[in-house]
Amino acid sequence: MASKSKIYFTMDLVCNGELFPEAFFAIDFCHNSGVYHWYLKTSPRSWTPPSSKNLFLKSYE
Repeated sequence: MASKSKIYFTMDLVCNGELFPEAFFAIDFCHNSGVYHWYLKTSPRSWTPPSSKNLFLKSYE
């Protein structure tokens, strides 16, 4: 979100854990499966749907 004079950031609350360990294991799984990436987007909305308790990792090029 932004206006002409201010920029606002919003974040989602992640209860009972952290995203870093989940992201690490997801990336490790991809690498062990022969899947590599150039750029991973770190936006929480892109990583985890609000109704899900699992991490979804997406690659953007």
